[in-house]
Amino acid sequence: MDEAEETKTDFTKLRQKMDAHGVKIDSCTPGLYDLLVCPKVVANTKKPNPAGDLHGKTNSNSPSTRESLRLEALGEELVDYFAGRMISRETLQRNKVMKVSGEKKIIAFTYRQNGLLVGCKYRTIDKKFWQDRGTEKMLYGLDDITEVDEIIIVEGEIDKLSMEEAGYYNCVSVPGGAPQTVSIKELPSAHKDISFQYLWNCKDYLDKASRIILATDGDTPGQALAEELARRLGRDRCWQVNWPEKDQLSSFKDANECTANPPPTSRLSSSQAQFIQIRRGLLFSAFSLKPISPSHQRASGYSYTPHAALPIPRPISSVNLETCDVADPKPLSMLRQKLLEIGIDGNACMPGQYNGLFCPQDRGAAMWTCFRAKCGWRGTTRAFADVRSTFARMNRIITVKQPIREITEESLQLEPLCNELVAYFAARMISKETLQRNAVMQKRTGDQIAIAFTYRRSGELVSCKYRDITKKFWQEANTEKIFYGLDDIKEASDIIIVEGEMDKLAMEEAGFKNCVSVPDGAPPKVSDKALPSEREDTKYQYLWNCREYIEKGSRIILATDADPPGQALAEELARRLGRERCWRVKWPKKNDTESFKDANEVLMYMGPDALREVIEDAELYPIKGLFNFKDYFGEIDDYYHQTLGFELGVSTGWRALNELYNVVPGELTIVTGVPNSGKSEWIDALLCNLNRNVGWKFALCSMENKVREHARKLLEKHIQKPFFDVRYGKPGERMSVEDLEQGKKWLSDSFALIRCENDCLPNIDWVLELARIAVLRHGVNGLVIDPYNELDHQRPSNQTETEYVSQMLTKVKRFAQHHSCHVWFVAHPRQLHNWIGGPPNMYDISGSAHFINKCDNGIVIHRNRDPDAGPLDTVQVCVRKVRNKVIGTIGDAFLCYNRNTGEYMDIDAASQII
Repeated sequence: MDEAEETKTDFTKLRQKMDAHGVKIDSCTPGLYDLLVCPKVVANTKKPNPAGDLHGKTNSNSPSTRESLRLEALGEELVDYFAGRMISRETLQRNKVMKVSGEKKIIAFTYRQNGLLVGCKYRTIDKKFWQDRGTEKMLYGLDDITEVDEIIIVEGEIDKLSMEEAGYYNCVSVPGGAPQTVSIKELPSAHKDISFQYLWNCKDYLDKASRIILATDGDTPGQALAEELARRLGRDRCWQVNWPEKDQLSSFKDANECTANPPPTSRLSSSQAQFIQIRRGLLFSAFSLKPISPSHQRASGYSYTPHAALPIPRPISSVNLETCDVADPKPLSMLRQKLLEIGIDGNACMPGQYNGLFCPQDRGAAMWTCFRAKCGWRGTTRAFADVRSTFARMNRIITVKQPIREITEESLQLEPLCNELVAYFAARMISKETLQRNAVMQKRTGDQIAIAFTYRRSGELVSCKYRDITKKFWQEANTEKIFYGLDDIKEASDIIIVEGEMDKLAMEEAGFKNCVSVPDGAPPKVSDKALPSEREDTKYQYLWNCREYIEKGSRIILATDADPPGQALAEELARRLGRERCWRVKWPKKNDTESFKDANEVLMYMGPDALREVIEDAELYPIKGLFNFKDYFGEIDDYYHQTLGFELGVSTGWRALNELYNVVPGELTIVTGVPNSGKSEWIDALLCNLNRNVGWKFALCSMENKVREHARKLLEKHIQKPFFDVRYGKPGERMSVEDLEQGKKWLSDSFALIRCENDCLPNIDWVLELARIAVLRHGVNGLVIDPYNELDHQRPSNQTETEYVSQMLTKVKRFAQHHSCHVWFVAHPRQLHNWIGGPPNMYDISGSAHFINKCDNGIVIHRNRDPDAGPLDTVQVCVRKVRNKVIGTIGDAFLCYNRNTGEYMDIDAASQII
């Protein structure tokens, strides 16, 4: 019996075994994953709809293909239908929009990943939808967001096509439409989040984006969908579109309506024109119109659909082995012979392609698992074994550690370097003496010669790494992983670690023999996981194998490559070796835009002296939280030359206060005063001055003000006219409707509101998190928290209020410093006994003396209430603490309060107006 007949017999035997378990494998291909109907639950499977076999279609018996789904190119009737919706033929072809064979009016939107057909969604012209069952849920247009930083998510496939017509290819559509309402339940875990499983299945694509624009429909379900997406993707990186008005009563519903029926640009107001981008009638609002909410969960974890994690088969071109263009067929023949010796027929295999074959030991085996949660049926069987199946964990991989090989130069057929390779090294400034000392050799493989870097311990050959002229590397299998040049650091207190063998040789040319190279190159990025144990740290096993050498080093210089993988390698080494004894090099500049990459480049282009200088100038490896003034010399120079901006603070806008108090980014100002003394009014006036003079923006967490009342106060100060016909001051001209419209735009541009819309009390962490988002999203320069006693101050039973206030103010100060954002915190004084009308002290603040101890600036606002003591419109601003003498000092200033407009003015300026 020939091998083909044996393979056929094996497959027949395996089919019989699988039939005994109820599993039909006639459509299966050896070596590939196949989706089949579970025999345990097939009775519960709904029967296909006989009307065209489309609406209830189950496509689990074979991979999705154009033929299996009966798809064909769109007819002219459907192309015309899309043209009427402003979708071009080119866009349809690019997105492979098709139709069902034999059905004139059933559109098929093909869902693809890496170009391969994964599923299909159908639509009739009268807007009836259905999808193939048994296919993975994913976003439509997934391949268009493979490597993008900004993603647009729409609600339907036609909206995705419309976005493309508007020039936005970085767009995807959800597969399942929108929910009716927002769920009031907590976010489910990944495997329970059935309705939004497509987000988890596409997690790797979505997590790369820093900005996600939610362009869902303008109706209630569409807005509910946007809310559900934002909850899962993270509100801090989500933006929401504001569909433009269609007429006075309604707005456009979605992207396709905007593209097909663009509004006249004359209907845009100036405020819309500033924030709305127009491209073929498609308009996007640049800022979310909904209040920001802190409760969010970034998409993380893995898909619950088990087959979603399986490797997606790549299309294999049909190539005949006899006509295959192989440069040298001799190695292929030798490989086939080697495979035959262990029982593997390689005649059916193609070079460079994966092939599915039967294992010669089993002569055929299968394993299965049912993805239906309530079923859980799984098992394995072999073609030539007893009928009983064995049960095991499906994803468990058992690795057998191979014994370490003993190798010699003779067994590896190594030989001295030829003159051509010596000349190659000489061109890279590596001398023949250095090559001989490091036992650099060569190995012949056919007509080619490879450089052999011999890895030795105590002079004995342990491993060998090869490199050809084109920089292709490979190593001897089953040899111990150690540093290259290990014997050179046997008694060294200073050790240099480089990324490649050539760099090790270059270091020796510069006079540094105490250098080793890692054997396996650099990782693409730093791992975000905790350090593994010695047994599990396979990538860096060479560190553990050379531990007795490394532990003697008191100073380790990491001279890895300057590219991102090289810097990732330095970080991984420092994590394991101890940052406290690590130093790092700074490679010199090659030109204005880039630096030299590694030691050998510096040696070649700048010489050994320059490389020696790089090592001698190595800097301490940074440790989080530990710095040197040298790290801040640039900032100190900018401070001295006043190039940072705001070094001496920003003027409050009142001359009387200029010598006492100026506003510095990153500081905390505590404002207090007895009730009804005008603390909040004064802060609002200060914000208006800062906005008018230097253009600052602010986040307002004002819990005592209704939004409309706070808007009135700010508008009166900004426009300098009363909001109403005056009831609270002298008669004056009320602001006009035009003033109001301009003022509303100013409010929208200058302020972000932090408000808790439910009955819960906000805590300081909630406020600071939203303030952080406001800094990133809107670029705010200042935060107002007014007042302290409106926050939720739950604390552990063993923590005093003084300890709590200290901890809270520390958080506020860290936020201010980290985001260069000035914070004004309003705190009421405790009940004052025997008060005689004077301004309170900062130590009178209710709660703790830490309010004055920990703040940068302390201000008391006091208003005269006694007509005999002076004018009632005079306000006393008492500066009671200024930590930084550069920006002010302790003292009192007096301002005049205009009750009509809420403005504060210098007294001399107020007298001139009067």
